[in-house]
Amino acid sequence: MKGLKQTSQADKGLTLLECLAAVAVTLLATATITPQVFLVNATRVQNQRAEQAVALAQAEMERAKVRVEQGDYTGAELPPVAFTTTTTCTGSSGTKIESAAAPNTTVASASAVTSFRQAYLVDINRDSQPDYFVQTFRDSGQVAGINSQPVTFRMGVRVYTASASSNLNSLSTEPASLKFTTGQGTQSNRPLAVGYSVLTRNDTKMSLDRYQQYITCNPVPEK
Repeated sequence: MKGLKQTSQADKGLTLLECLAAVAVTLLATATITPQVFLVNATRVQNQRAEQAVALAQAEMERAKVRVEQGDYTGAELPPVAFTTTTTCTGSSGTKIESAAAPNTTVASASAVTSFRQAYLVDINRDSQPDYFVQTFRDSGQVAGINSQPVTFRMGVRVYTASASSNLNSLSTEPASLKFTTGQGTQSNRPLAVGYSVLTRNDTKMSLDRYQQYITCNPVPEK
């Protein structure tokens, strides 16, 4: 009709085929990006847990160190002994503290621990749900004095995420691998933090002798 302008092909709307193609591209982009988002988030959570686990391990080490430095303690107030019948030391012929078995049960608090195979639960965010469980232990070391006080010994700490409690019968002692992951990775059965340290009381006249005997793996009778 006169006065009407014919619409060109370029002015027409999207066809159904073009709409479907756009939807397909959007879905493909979403499918490509989503796993990466989950990967980043899961890795961030894992790293945060690892930082908290390291802080827990350091706190246990520091607590034991302060107690030994103060000098007023007994063997029963230290972490439980992992080896009772074997000479243990840092020398090549001694049983290494690293070989202590992983925990196989958990208890409510550190004060409830009676065996090195027990680990106590820790609630970091105070939501009444455990976030970690901590295993502490030591070797028999060297003792001195009439009370056979341990004056030199090596201590170990392992911190596991609470979800690893479902694998208490098959826990590993090797540290978990912290890498990009969309799940729990190896932390489901490995500790997030592991630490070992030699603790020595240095304010007694026999402390140096005991320390030298300890690091050379030559235990001596008490004087």
